[in-house]
Amino acid sequence: MCWHARFRSVSGQWTCQGSGNCLRACSGPSCPSPSHPTRSQQGTMSDATCRRPLRISLPKGRLADNVARHLRAGGLDVPDFSASRQLTLRTADGTQEYIQSKPTDVPTFVVHGGADIGFSGLDTLREEGVDVLEPFTLPIGICRISLAGPPAWRDVDLHLKDHLRVATKYTRLASDWFVSQGINAEVIKLNGSVELAPLTGLSDLIVDLVETGRTLQANGLVELQHVLDSRVVIIVNRSASRLRENEVNQFLSCVRPGSPGA
Repeated sequence: MCWHARFRSVSGQWTCQGSGNCLRACSGPSCPSPSHPTRSQQGTMSDATCRRPLRISLPKGRLADNVARHLRAGGLDVPDFSASRQLTLRTADGTQEYIQSKPTDVPTFVVHGGADIGFSGLDTLREEGVDVLEPFTLPIGICRISLAGPPAWRDVDLHLKDHLRVATKYTRLASDWFVSQGINAEVIKLNGSVELAPLTGLSDLIVDLVETGRTLQANGLVELQHVLDSRVVIIVNRSASRLRENEVNQFLSCVRPGSPGA
């Protein structure tokens, strides 16, 4: 079946019809393959961009399996990176190319055009502060960013502290939040084991990602204030959204929550 027969246009958007590979390129001469732009598009796109498939950036680590599972449920042919040491893999029909990178690098690939579409945690996206489109979020990777510390800090008015020290890997996100709350804080960058900071006297408090809270509890710490709710968000390069509009919209239709198969 031709790929364009599997979609109907609604106000310029494309909706996936039925299950299966929603972006499967057809072989008929009358079928416009999404990986080959029209002549008018070629006038505004670089030769390299015209030739390559739609590129999707996936995060490594804890989000990888859940994101891939969601894409496959939407009928997309996502390569199995666990069976290969390659960092870039194309689909069987060659219309899409998937790349895997550190979660913190996904927004960078997308904003600079190394990828057209990416999947990022909202916490990472806000920390990186990049200018990309955010069509919608997915019910994946649900967690929260919280201010945490020893139980004795529960009754402390942070606005009255002259020099509050806070350790976190989310320095931009934390700094912005403290400013919005009118709290004077020194934010200290740590890349891992943030819970160690108040235990060793490096900081008074921490700002960190929390899922179950068990790690905090095991280290004698408690959540003090909520900073941000996070989940996976789909991000799109601004240029790709215009120059590869049909391909991008078709892909998004397959993975949008509530679409057939997703």
